[in-house]
Amino acid sequence: MPKIGICSKCGDPGGMVFKNRTTKKLVCRKCLDFFKYLNKVGWENCGICGRFRRPAMRSPEGYGICQCCYRANFAPRNPCEGCGKERPMLSRYLGELLCSTCRSKRSYFNPKYFQKCSGCHKDKPVATRNIEGIAICHNCYFKGVR
Repeated sequence: MPKIGICSKCGDPGGMVFKNRTTKKLVCRKCLDFFKYLNKVGWENCGICGRFRRPAMRSPEGYGICQCCYRANFAPRNPCEGCGKERPMLSRYLGELLCSTCRSKRSYFNPKYFQKCSGCHKDKPVATRNIEGIAICHNCYFKGVR
C-alpha cells in the first residue's frame, strides 16, 4: 500500500513510496520502475517485433507480446466517445468509453483534481505531494519544488 514518505534510494521526500519486497525499504515509483527496468526481470524477446521487453500478453503459441505490439495488433478497438477515432479503449471515465489520450485530457482539465500548489500557490492538477501531504503541480515538481 503506498504511503507518503522519503525514498531510500534517491532521498526524494515528497512523493508516494512503496515497500520493496526484497529489501523491505521504502522506494518511490521512479526508483521502483528504474530498478525493475535495469534488472529486466521477466522480460523476453517479443514474438512480433523481436525487441527485448516486458510481455503484456502471451500468444496462443506461448510467446510473449510487448505492450506496443499488443496495442497495435490485439487490443479491442472501438470509436472513442471523446474524439471519435477508432482506437484501443482503455477506460471508462464518467460513463464514457475513452482512449488514453482523451482520458488524460479529461482528467487533467477536471477541476475536481485541482488543489492549491505549495510552490506556485495556484489551483492546478496535482502531480505529487510533499512529505506533509501538500499538493505540488507538474510545473513545480519538474522545477524541483518539494
